[in-house]
Amino acid sequence: TYNEREKDDEAAVMMGQRLPIVRRGGPEQVQAHPTRTLLLMWPDYRGRGSFGSTCLQNYVGAKLLLIGEWQGSTCGLVNAWGQSFSRDFVLAVEADFELERRLPLPSWPLALDSVMIWRRRKDSA
Repeated sequence: TYNEREKDDEAAVMMGQRLPIVRRGGPEQVQAHPTRTLLLMWPDYRGRGSFGSTCLQNYVGAKLLLIGEWQGSTCGLVNAWGQSFSRDFVLAVEADFELERRLPLPSWPLALDSVMIWRRRKDSA
């Protein structure tokens, strides 16, 4: 697991301290682990940013494990596509992957988090 954010940025302050097993890095680390499943949890806070999309561009594996909101499963208070992933990321995932399973998670008020398992479409490889 990698996280390129600094300890004093907005998300780190909100979510607490980094666990000692988390190594410093960013989307470039995805290429170093081509046989692993890509796990992303709220990479683009408030649905803005490119961290998720950049990780996805570097990913050649078959499965995604995503945690957060998704379009069609959000309160829609921030964006129609949710507040966990950017719109570009949502569109790219839906174009190249097929949703295998979605499980709802306990969430903070006004959030509808779930864990989603996606498999890469054979025609997008």
